[in-house]
Amino acid sequence: SVAVYVNDVKGGSKSFVKVIIIAGIFIGVLYSVASVLINVFVPSETLKYTGGSVQVFEGLAAYFGLPEILMNRFVGLVSFTAMFGSLLMWTATPVKIFFSEIPEGIFGKKTVELNENGVPARAAWYQFLIVIPLMIIPTLGSNTAQDLMNTVINMTAAASMLPPLFIMLAYLNLRLKLDHV
Repeated sequence: SVAVYVNDVKGGSKSFVKVIIIAGIFIGVLYSVASVLINVFVPSETLKYTGGSVQVFEGLAAYFGLPEILMNRFVGLVSFTAMFGSLLMWTATPVKIFFSEIPEGIFGKKTVELNENGVPARAAWYQFLIVIPLMIIPTLGSNTAQDLMNTVINMTAAASMLPPLFIMLAYLNLRLKLDHV
């Protein structure tokens, strides 16, 4: 999702590739170490989808004699910040790719018109109007946070089928409109 910003990075694609590789290795090492250490503080059978990280840090706080409530609040703050950043990337990137990086004439000029920040603002609003119901509807049908998490995981798996579908539809549309060129 960050590849669309390769032209916005100082140093261009060379710097971008280095940063992505270093970040990938760093994150992989952190995940590996965390996977090994996670069972030190909390038995794996007691972990849940929704509260696993909170449970682990609560166990860590209890192990070292720290106030559990402060640890939970810290984990909540860090999780909120990370999820908010991810949400911003996940919503900004598709708009930038889908509406501003495509050939002229596919969408109307007003739809893909960029604002002063280089973002197609109208397209972002269209995406907002499509995505908000997709976020609200699952919350209405979930009785517990665990049910909601299971639904979100299933939706994520189903959503992975959408990009190839859109690519296929765009290809067919281009063939119909521009095959004579």
